[in-house]
Amino acid sequence: DYGTKGYYDTICGKEGGYPAERLSSAVQWINENAAKEDIRFVLVSGDLTGAAEKSQFMHFKQIMDSLRVPYVPLIGNHDAWPYNHYEDEASHASGDSIMNEVFASTFASLNRLDGWNDGSRTTRWHNPESGRDAYLHNYTYHYNNTLFVFLDFNPRYHVRKAEPGIGPEARLTDTIGGTLPFLRNALSTAKPTDNIVLISHHPPMKNFLGAHYSFSAKQRKQLRATISPYSAQVKAWFCGHMHRWWRYSSVGTKVYETKANKGQKHGGFRVVQVGY
Repeated sequence: DYGTKGYYDTICGKEGGYPAERLSSAVQWINENAAKEDIRFVLVSGDLTGAAEKSQFMHFKQIMDSLRVPYVPLIGNHDAWPYNHYEDEASHASGDSIMNEVFASTFASLNRLDGWNDGSRTTRWHNPESGRDAYLHNYTYHYNNTLFVFLDFNPRYHVRKAEPGIGPEARLTDTIGGTLPFLRNALSTAKPTDNIVLISHHPPMKNFLGAHYSFSAKQRKQLRATISPYSAQVKAWFCGHMHRWWRYSSVGTKVYETKANKGQKHGGFRVVQVGY
């Protein structure tokens, strides 16, 4: 817990702890090796925080702003509903609004990049499940001949057990302004010569864990049907959430799970080479 009292708080200069230290170590490695490895930008596939407190977002941004290359923050399930502990939490899943506030300068910088599209990040979307409005953090970045599509599959309802925040499973939000329609539209904008890379917090797992921590079998079928017309172009799906290094095929593409940075002794991440 960083910063002052409460979940809508601010940093106070006494931040620390091993997740922050390991993130700082990862950032340092990237800065030292960016030129040699030809690193153009960094993608963070969600769970920027542990409990969506404003101070946690602020401290994450403070560390990441020392990167010498642009970075893209994506929302995860731990970033959706601010809380300190059970029965001391926000009235609703307002983490998406806090992200828009804290990362305003980050997204302003991204908007200056040729090929960046803010997508639905600043558009209110009415969630029929919770009955409240939310901001779905879906955006795209067309870089050279690759279209990167960032997807927010996080639910916004309160977890259905005695815990704070939201549950770990995914939601396609196949309604007007939802993430699945966004994905359909984003894929339709790809040029015939483009490669397509998908990034989300939740992985499209096809084993028994999928229904509890990610997508149901029905949802995976919908995703496969959406991706299928572009199967020759969709080269990879990168994600996190499960805190493991895994590679497999699902919904018609290769899926790469990356272990949590906090679980790596000196910070963990993938360096991905994209062919042209």
